[in-house]
Amino acid sequence: MRNLFLSLLISQLIIFSVSSQTKEKKPYDPYSVKLNGNYLKGYWEDTKSVYSAPFRWKAKDWLKTTAVLGISTGLYFGADQQLKDWSQREKN
Repeated sequence: MRNLFLSLLISQLIIFSVSSQTKEKKPYDPYSVKLNGNYLKGYWEDTKSVYSAPFRWKAKDWLKTTAVLGISTGLYFGADQQLKDWSQREKN
C-alpha cells in the first residue's frame, strides 16, 4: 500500500509540474484591475456559473465525476488504516 501511495503522490507532482510549465506567466500589474461595477459583476457571474455547472453536465461528465469520487473514496478507506499505522510507527 505504501508503494501505491508513493506512486500516486509522484504522479500528481509530475502532472502539476508539467501543467505549470506549459502556462505562460504574465507579469503582475496592480493597475490592470479596476474595482468597478464590471469587476464585481464578474464575481457574481462566475459564482452563478460555478454553482449551476452540474445542471449543464452531460452523462459522460457525471460518469467521470462518479469515477473520480468512487476511486478516491475507495483509496481513502482502503489506505486509511495502513497510513495511520505507518504514521504511528514513524513518529518521533
